[in-house]
Order: sequence, then C-alpha cells, then structure tokens
Amino acid sequence: MTTMIALVGGQPQPNYLPVLHTMPEHVVLIYTQGSLRPYNNLKIAIEQKGISVEGIQTDPYDIAAIASAIEQGLAADTQFVFNLTGGTKPMSLAAAQVAAQRNAPVIYLQSEKKESILYHYNWQHQRLNFQRQERLTQHLSLTEMLHLQVGPKKDANGETVWTEHGPDLHFDGGYFELAIARTLKDNNYETMGGFKGPNGKPEIDVIVRDQNQIGIIEAKTGKGSTNFDGIKQLSLSARFLGATFTRTFLVLDRLPDDHQKIICEALNIQIISLPNYQPRTETLSAEDQQTLLTAVDQALRPTPDK
Repeated sequence: MTTMIALVGGQPQPNYLPVLHTMPEHVVLIYTQGSLRPYNNLKIAIEQKGISVEGIQTDPYDIAAIASAIEQGLAADTQFVFNLTGGTKPMSLAAAQVAAQRNAPVIYLQSEKKESILYHYNWQHQRLNFQRQERLTQHLSLTEMLHLQVGPKKDANGETVWTEHGPDLHFDGGYFELAIARTLKDNNYETMGGFKGPNGKPEIDVIVRDQNQIGIIEAKTGKGSTNFDGIKQLSLSARFLGATFTRTFLVLDRLPDDHQKIICEALNIQIISLPNYQPRTETLSAEDQQTLLTAVDQALRPTPDK
C-alpha cells in the first residue's frame, strides 16, 4: 500500500492536488489546532475520491514532537511518499527528517508562477536528490476550491455554509458585475457571482478561475468607486480564501484617485479602470473588454512557452 504523508497549513490545494495526481491508497494528514478547518475540509474531499484518510494532530513548532507524532502514525509495511509543501517550517523539517530515516521519496508543489508543478526528490547519502518535475494537469473547479477552503455548501447538520446568488440587478452595480463576469466567461474563464461566506461574510462580487489560479473582483460604480469599501472587502476576502492562489482586482467604471492607488499598491490589489462602461448595461465596450482581459490574463494565465 502506498501512503502519502501531507502537512496541512492554511492552503489545502498543495495537499489536495498531489493526491489527485498520484492517487495513493492512503493519506496521512499532519495538522495542528490552527489548521483544523483545512484538515476537516481536506479529509472530506479526499475521502470522496475513495481514498482512506488518517489525521495526526501535533504541535506546529516543536520539531522533535512533530517527528515523534509522524513516526507513531506510520505503519511498518507501507511505501511512503512525503509531501513537504504545506504546514509550518518546523513541520517540514520534522517530516523531512522522518522521510530521510525511512529513505522515502519527497515531493513539493510549486504554484507561485501561475502553474502547478510537482517536484520529485529521493535520498542519496542523507541528502535530497532532485529527480524530475512535472506540470500537473488536474484543475479544480471553483466549487471544488471553495469546498477545500471554506467547506461544503451545507454542513453535516444541513445548515448553509456559503452561497452563490449572482449579481443583484436591483442596483446599478449588479449590472456592472454581470458585464464583467460575462466578458470573462466568454473568454473561457470559469466565473461565480455574488458569493457569500459563512454568516454572509465575506461577500465577493465575482470570483474567476483559470486552471488552478483564482481571482476575486470587487466591482464599484458611481459614488462607490471613490471610497475604500471595495479595498477593505478585497483584503478580507483574500485572507479568507488564502493569498497563495488568489489574485485581487478592484474594477472601477472610472479612473482611481491617488489615495486608492497608494493603498492598492501596498496591499497588492490590481486596479482595473473601465471608463467606457454605460450604467445598467450588461455588456462592456470592446475597449473595456480588452482592458479587463489583458489585466486578468496577465495575472492568472501562464505565459505561453516560446
């Protein structure tokens, strides 16, 4: 039996994608009290793929305690592979120590360059030796990503955890959100509008996905374009969904003011101005469509190989 050891942190994707790619028979998730929610979400998602899951809770920073907890949870007659991508740095060090003792292969998922690339290593003379890298072809839907980060739409008691209600066309801003989402969807992005998290927070106007990269969009029109509500909402939403895989966009129907520019630059929020938008219309002008797509493409889509 092949068992994957994975370290759970705030981002579930680096644990889940390698499982989908390699399909081990068993997964051992090493988690802490601080990563209990991602652990629970991962356990549900992995078990739905027919893979058994075991959880081991440990200390986030005590290397000796972490290594001991991992060792105690491992069977003697099993082939192991260690995914060192998630968790705290001490968890990675402890897991690497156990992997070296068992001469077990190690993998690491790199996702910072708009792609999911899995690196494979083995041990030679107690040192990690690079074997190969491969680009993962497994792409999660927005719903799958939200299940991992937020949880299923309904909890075990049938209570709603999160919803997608679409743009509210009772307000001018709802038409702007619809026009943005349509432009992206027409260009092969998956979109979701009107997301509300647990207890209604956070609220996200548009979520957009390409491969395993997602962006969150706050769309502001009229007087709302000049205040800081959209920036606050984006900052909250990015922390909620996890910054590693998430890009943030403030989309305005006019040019931003200098204060917005300064704050967005500090928070790594990209401003997109669509000044040709006509109120209460469901489409963007050709020029604004190109502006939107150029910005989102550059942020989310890998650069084509030359």
